[in-house]
Amino acid sequence: YFQRFLFVSSYSGALTLGWFEGMHLRYGGSEYADLDASLLSAQLRLLIFSQLAVSIGIAGIALAVPVSADHSFVLVACAMASVLLNLRGLPVVLLQATYRAREFARLVVVERGAYVVLLIIALMLSSRDYRVMVGCALVALLIGAGAALRSIGDVVRHPPTRLSTGWREVWLNVVAGLPLLISNVASMLMIGVMRLVIERRWGIAAFGGVSLLLSLAGLAVA
Repeated sequence: YFQRFLFVSSYSGALTLGWFEGMHLRYGGSEYADLDASLLSAQLRLLIFSQLAVSIGIAGIALAVPVSADHSFVLVACAMASVLLNLRGLPVVLLQATYRAREFARLVVVERGAYVVLLIIALMLSSRDYRVMVGCALVALLIGAGAALRSIGDVVRHPPTRLSTGWREVWLNVVAGLPLLISNVASMLMIGVMRLVIERRWGIAAFGGVSLLLSLAGLAVA
């Protein structure tokens, strides 16, 4: 079930409909100081509201659909993770697009380091419940999102532009980034569909084992 959580949450970027990909394409190569802080501030607020609304809808469906308690827990956790991942995504895109590589690397170290420390503490307490591992991942994502927002603190504190102007900028980013998002999701589905077939045919335990092996293989190749 922990592998199911990682698998489903990896598709959370699709909920932005190419928003971040469009920002990377349109803002790439710019100086951070030259970007319109009020426009970015409006996009950040629109992102928060839109992702909260979508995640609440997903969590509500997960609780309403008659599935097992484990599946409901995973789906609700994925809904929470999607908010944190996409909230972190906007600052990360800005750091990458404006070549602030050192700050981006620091964010990765902070988030992954927090996750490792939390997992070690859980193991020291002799906890083997996958729910604890999911909780550790969510707390690490929360820390990562907080650190990411801190890295663009001037945008967070800056007064946003008008809502209509912010939505227009979001639309331009979505139009630019949607084709790239579709290609990325399609490439992920090449492996993802196979995982779902394995779970359907041989159960959640086989799904978890294969997912772990694929993750280790990807780590070895990287």
